[in-house]
Amino acid sequence: MNFQLPSEVILTDAFRLGEGMIFSYDDARKFLLTDNHGKNMVDRLISYLICLKIISPLRPKWSESLLIAVDMYYSSLKYYFKDDYKNALRIVSTKSESIMSVDFPRTLGWFNEMAPTIGAEISKEIDVLEIISRIFAILEREHPELQYTQGFDRYAYSFFAMALSFCQKGSLPIEFGEAITYHLVCNTISLLPMTKLLDDQQKLMEHFDRLDKVLMNYDYQKYKLLTDFNASILFFGVRFEMLLFADEHSFEETLRIWDQIFGRLE
Repeated sequence: MNFQLPSEVILTDAFRLGEGMIFSYDDARKFLLTDNHGKNMVDRLISYLICLKIISPLRPKWSESLLIAVDMYYSSLKYYFKDDYKNALRIVSTKSESIMSVDFPRTLGWFNEMAPTIGAEISKEIDVLEIISRIFAILEREHPELQYTQGFDRYAYSFFAMALSFCQKGSLPIEFGEAITYHLVCNTISLLPMTKLLDDQQKLMEHFDRLDKVLMNYDYQKYKLLTDFNASILFFGVRFEMLLFADEHSFEETLRIWDQIFGRLE
């Protein structure tokens, strides 16, 4: 694997593939909250990195802060895998491995169809399945509180498609895109309240009760529609709150929804 960090000059040149309208946190929020088709994917990636607090919101510090984040991931890979970066699921729990080993190959086909639509080039030299496996293996070891749940791989595949396109256009190594994806996945899953409640049934039910009241008070008609079709708040929570709609819409529509979610983070 190539753990050589690119220079700040090369990374800064890659960031210039955006339209050059983002200079601060407010600019990133404005970009995300402006709802339209065909957004510049580099600017979207930059905005996600800013709003998820992975890089500095100040443009002159983007490259430096991202290089630090990427190097942290590289260090974790070296620590947990030594010199063998294949068969990454060997370091996760048996329970996690049994879910991941089914989930990851199943979603790979979706990725292979989706990624080229945003400019990512797929080839046999890029072992996407192994990349996704490494990301979640490191996530489980570094953040055991963020339990893997079926469907979380959709985040990784989506973010990796964006990062891969960025790296290929910006002449950055694929491993750099893997590291970016790791941090996006980690910080996104960290946002989800349910991930911290999965082992506490009482608190989980209290969470669903609160979610039930929020939906009923915010839009009673939609709440009634859900209940009329026997779509319980549990179903709503698992399908929508845990996956942020990633499994219910096209990739473009999902990104537009994520834009609105990430753009509203404080």
